[in-house]
Amino acid sequence: MLRLAGLLGLAFFVAIWLPRLVPVDTSALNPLIEPDCVLPCAMGIRLNQTSGVETQALLAGHVWVKPRPVMIRPIDDINTYFVYWSWSSQSPVSIDPAQRGRVRVYRDQAVSVTVQTRLTLGEVWLALGAAEHGTVVPASLEPENRVTVIAVYPAQSWLARVTLPRGARRWQLWQAPVEIETVNAQAIAYFSQYRFPWDRLGQAGH
Repeated sequence: MLRLAGLLGLAFFVAIWLPRLVPVDTSALNPLIEPDCVLPCAMGIRLNQTSGVETQALLAGHVWVKPRPVMIRPIDDINTYFVYWSWSSQSPVSIDPAQRGRVRVYRDQAVSVTVQTRLTLGEVWLALGAAEHGTVVPASLEPENRVTVIAVYPAQSWLARVTLPRGARRWQLWQAPVEIETVNAQAIAYFSQYRFPWDRLGQAGH
């Protein structure tokens, strides 16, 4: 029994601490971080500065983007529209090409850029460090049995989001693919009001 207990303890130690001791490969994140573009910025789009027309022109000429991005205006908000695009074969491998990218334009200024990645929350967590701020919310446009976990990374102007069934296991949380939204300072300030909700993660996992 003592030998079995020792083996189990060693297994738990390896599972928990070994990933922290191995150097993390952050190269998959590098294309999403643009050092020459003053944050908040993504794909050359400066949030709260780039106009809607400039946004569409930047996307149309971007090597990651297939031709003809599409503009969609919601029927319930005359001040907002979205620009969607499909990814070209030259987009980074860290981006999920099956999911379109999206820019939200509000009062003729780009205010957020959203991309779905192939990166897991665990990979982002290890590469950028543990998020201090975030929240758990019901998933928008999803059944009530799903929740979205949001982690805030102010240094990158990112909200890292994963959506899971309510009651999913904790390992499913860390292995869920991350949607990264580059947001303006107002959105970062809003979500930074909340400490990362370890006590509420039981809604998304055990």
